[in-house]
Amino acid sequence: MRNGVRIVLCFLSLLSILILLVVVDLQKTKERNFCYTRYNLFSYLLNTSSVIKSVPRISNDYYFSGDGIIDRGFRDGNVVFCSINDWNKAYQQIREYTDKLNIPVYYDKPKIRNNQQYLQIYKYENCLYVSYSENYNWY
Repeated sequence: MRNGVRIVLCFLSLLSILILLVVVDLQKTKERNFCYTRYNLFSYLLNTSSVIKSVPRISNDYYFSGDGIIDRGFRDGNVVFCSINDWNKAYQQIREYTDKLNIPVYYDKPKIRNNQQYLQIYKYENCLYVSYSENYNWY
């Protein structure tokens, strides 16, 4: 009986620690204006869509942004690559990736789209932005 109580207490303690780690990670991400790296494990796992997770890493200097929350039927997430050495190769890798997707892809300046899902790719302040949006209220 005592072993069962110890196991339950141990499990509850571990669960509490895990919940605390998730809350702290998400709070820190919020304080950084929803910018995070793949090393902010819980923010990365909970906030990053599979489309953005699969984008090829065209630079070692990159970060993610987005809150991962579906607010009024809309969700947005980004990966931003800076310090790109070879822009032609970067665009080629991105193009090869986007050609495999079954969603609209828009290159150049960011614009509001009415599609249910879409990917935007644009250069801003010498960084390459890959932005994925989902609109759940699209008819």
